[in-house]
Amino acid sequence: MTVTAHILSYDDGELLLRTDEPVSREILQKNAQSVEIRLVDGREITADQRKAVFATIRDISAWSGHDPEYIRSFLTWDFCEASGRDALSLSDCTVTDAKEFLDYLVEFCLKWDVPTREPLSARSGDAGRYTYACIEHRKCCVCGRDGEIHHVDTVGANGGNRERINHVGLLALCLCRVHHTEAHTDPRFIEKNHLVPIKLDEYLCKINNLNIKKE
Repeated sequence: MTVTAHILSYDDGELLLRTDEPVSREILQKNAQSVEIRLVDGREITADQRKAVFATIRDISAWSGHDPEYIRSFLTWDFCEASGRDALSLSDCTVTDAKEFLDYLVEFCLKWDVPTREPLSARSGDAGRYTYACIEHRKCCVCGRDGEIHHVDTVGANGGNRERINHVGLLALCLCRVHHTEAHTDPRFIEKNHLVPIKLDEYLCKINNLNIKKE
């Protein structure tokens, strides 16, 4: 059961809430001893977020051949279904919801190879999540072309065998061949392109055929 509530007070870890509807019956029936709390961001979507959302929707519309309004309605519905939201209004949603919807659109473009007018990295609201999605879909996090794994941790230089070493936990990016070469020759490559490497997990290693067993 999910209910909304208003915060009445907060003091040193103690939070007092008033629920918007009675929940005593459900608490007794389920013998509930704990709750999950999702804090709602009170700030509304920013102009830059709204601009990025609609620019991405226009790119998807041009790629798919469908009307932008249809694309907006469909993707908003799909996002709400996937995230368990009742609805999403791009006119007055929160900053947090706008960021998550924008990240959803960016990942949609990466998954389906949607061409965009500007790099998707400029539209993503979460740099780490963007890097993860690029590795997952094997897209260069700089230009969006097909990419390959770039190890930020210098495996070979430290005496490791790339075929045998456990890649889980190593810092990595996904880069196309051109940018991969540049990354190995320019020590400021990551800083210059405002990239955020992430640690590889087992899922990313498996889909990229990277060893996860210890030597």
